[in-house]
Amino acid sequence: MSGIVSIYDYKGIGEKCFKDAEKKGKALYKQNKTYRLLSNCLENPEFKKLFNKHFDTIDNIRVILMFMKLYDQIGKKSTTELNGYQKLSIMDNLIKNKDFRRKICHQASNFMKINTESPTIQLIQK
Repeated sequence: MSGIVSIYDYKGIGEKCFKDAEKKGKALYKQNKTYRLLSNCLENPEFKKLFNKHFDTIDNIRVILMFMKLYDQIGKKSTTELNGYQKLSIMDNLIKNKDFRRKICHQASNFMKINTESPTIQLIQK
């Protein structure tokens, strides 16, 4: 992915281009909900730490997505309102139990069927 970004030569861009990019970016932020969510997420310092630490390989992405989905499902499926600490504790208990862990990994694997041979995935992995 860094190869694609390096094509966009920041050093050769003048001040006007940066101002134009900011103007266009603001319009996109207002119009496109997905871009807005993406920007808000990746500008959050805590998420950025998680992203930079765990989104480096396809395997790590799969693992962290599994944890994220499990955490989310614990909150959604609970009949009681749970706080973050309670969700973490339940998640940890489930992961430490070999039978539950096997089921969780199997469901996550089915959920994240990613063709690692695709050109797009190959490009991201480099």
